[in-house]
Order: sequence, then C-alpha cells, then structure tokens
Amino acid sequence: MPEMVAGVHPLVMKRLWTAPFALWVASGTTLALLVAHLAVDRRRVGRGVRAAVWPLVALGRNSLLVYFGSHALMSVLTRAAPSGSTPAAEIAAAIAIGGQAQLTFTVAMVAFWMLLAALLHRLGLYLRP
Repeated sequence: MPEMVAGVHPLVMKRLWTAPFALWVASGTTLALLVAHLAVDRRRVGRGVRAAVWPLVALGRNSLLVYFGSHALMSVLTRAAPSGSTPAAEIAAAIAIGGQAQLTFTVAMVAFWMLLAALLHRLGLYLRP
C-alpha cells in the first residue's frame, strides 16, 4: 500500500482504471453519443425534439462566453471580503432553499448561464474567437 506523503492520501481508486474498465467506459460513452446523435442530429426531427435541443444549441453557440464567463464570475465571487466571507457564500446563504445553500447556488448559476446563452442566441449575438 502506498505511503502517505505530507497529508496527501493514496489513490484508493487507482486499481479501477484497468484496460477492460476503460474500454467499458469508452464503449458506453460511444453508444450514448450514437443514440443522442441519431435522436437529435437528424435532418427530419419533430418540433418537440427541436424545442428540447434548442437550449443546447444556444449553449453550443455561446460556449466560449459561458465557459470563460462562468470562470471569471466565480473568481470574482470567491474572493474573500474584508469580513472574511466571500460574496458567493453570502449569495448562496441568501438564496438557500431547504438549507441547501450550495445546491441552490449551483442550480441558480447554471440557470443564469443557460438563460444568458438562450437570450443571446435569440438575439443572434455570439462570442467568436
């Protein structure tokens, strides 16, 4: 068993990543992507499917904005204030539903970025490199 080095825990799950396990994960992922491709990316899909994938198209078209914007926003919100608390923690405590501050904050952030991407997609505005 590996020794602990300066507070670092040994890799308990390392033995799981064998070649057969990695192949099972890869084949499952490939099958899931194939099913999603056949269900969504066909030329003749119904209105229901088109409406269901519209938010994904909006996120895909503004993926750079969502990715870098969320990281920039979280770096600002996680800086400690003079009081020792972070704005992210204060917002999470203020919007907590059922005592689940972290879960509520995470859902709110995902909803914010999805709505922003949807709004920009509707307006035809895209961040491009």
